[in-house]
Formats: sequence, C-alpha cells, structure tokens
Amino acid sequence: MEYLQQLAACFHQYYQKQRIADPEDHALSSARLMLAESVRQVIRNGLSLLGVSAPTSM
Repeated sequence: MEYLQQLAACFHQYYQKQRIADPEDHALSSARLMLAESVRQVIRNGLSLLGVSAPTSM
C-alpha cells in the first residue's frame, strides 16, 4: 500500500510540473502518455491485489 501511495504522490508532482501533451514534440508527448498509462496500470493492478476497486473517472 505504501508503494502505491508513493507512486501516486511522485506522479502527481511530475504531472504538476510537466505538460503531458506538447504539440511541438509528438515523440515526447507519446512517451509522457505512455508513462501516465503505465503508472495508471501499476496502481490499478496494485489496488486489485489489495481487493480495492479503482474509480474509472474522477
């Protein structure tokens, strides 16, 4: 559980500082979207292992 909290906190800090979509750099945008999707999947899998359902939207 602590790992998931730390991951969410770290990604939140990153998300606040970086623009995910950069219209001038499609490769960078793609990489950042892949990172966001990967973090989402790790959190979803971790919550599932703990028996907790993740919200589909906020």
